[in-house]
Amino acid sequence: MSFMIPSQTFEKNREQAANAKRAQIVMDRFGDTRHEFDVTDARAVALAEERFRQLTGSGFRAAALSSDGGPGKLLGKFDQDVEQTLFIPHLQGG
Repeated sequence: MSFMIPSQTFEKNREQAANAKRAQIVMDRFGDTRHEFDVTDARAVALAEERFRQLTGSGFRAAALSSDGGPGKLLGKFDQDVEQTLFIPHLQGG
């Protein structure tokens, strides 16, 4: 007995998996670090939320990057629906 998955179902599942991926990009004096997580994984979401709180609590600004290249939007709280969040360190004058 053979089981076939219709190609439309396969493509839909692959698209849903791709849409579940999110990234947090942390800028610091060493460059940038990407932390990716899957919104369907509750543990990964909890870790991402904790990272958000730690970074913003230590002075980083969080910005939701626009997918169309437009200006980002400052975030005051964690939002798992944001595809890419950029964390920018507090700038210090000299």
